[in-house]
Amino acid sequence: MSKQFADEAKLVLKPVESEDFSTLFAANGSKLHVVGMADIQFYISGLCIPHSVHVVENISETLIFGSDFLRRNQVIVDFKLGIVSICDDLVRLPLQAVNKCESVVRTVKSTSLLPFSESIIVVSSPKYFSDCDVVLEPIPGEQFKLFAVARSLCHAKANRTVCRIFNPQPRAIVLPRGTPVATINIVNVTKQCTPFVEEKSAKQDTDFQTHMKGEKDEFTAEMTNDDLEHFAREYGFI
Repeated sequence: MSKQFADEAKLVLKPVESEDFSTLFAANGSKLHVVGMADIQFYISGLCIPHSVHVVENISETLIFGSDFLRRNQVIVDFKLGIVSICDDLVRLPLQAVNKCESVVRTVKSTSLLPFSESIIVVSSPKYFSDCDVVLEPIPGEQFKLFAVARSLCHAKANRTVCRIFNPQPRAIVLPRGTPVATINIVNVTKQCTPFVEEKSAKQDTDFQTHMKGEKDEFTAEMTNDDLEHFAREYGFI
């Protein structure tokens, strides 16, 4: 942690004990001057994580998470999904801040969602996706925090498309204009999508009905006394 931020937050610094001391180096290889330690608590989506940080002078970043924090709290950085998982997937966060992400769709006006209801709303899309087939997906780490978004295929036109959204809350919620609701990506429908085809053809349906009719006729056929006695002997009834 930078000393400037520690001073602004009015954190109480404690001296670095010899067994806790570790030499820190900047990216350019220069040695960093550790002025003390500070005990802080991180609140991440309702999860409280206590941690002790080294306070360093003359660094540009406010806070840098070290490998000790990542190992202790089972942090996984997934670049493919664009999420950060903490404490054995107890908490998920988007790898990039939602407000800085360019590939998102946003509400075009203040939108009210009724309790336990599903709605299709008009959303604005970046100009890059105009006149393209696109797929909308939930923003990583945001699904069901306030609302849920269904994965869907649609077409973006004139910087507009539609999004299927669900309110799981027992109360109505209002999404202000410009609220990020889903991620957007171009999809090649011809290459990436397969048309749905019924597995059972008409011929298979006819064969099934014929088979069932035969089974019905077989079970409803009259049986002679000899047949019944043979059946009883075969199954050990007599």
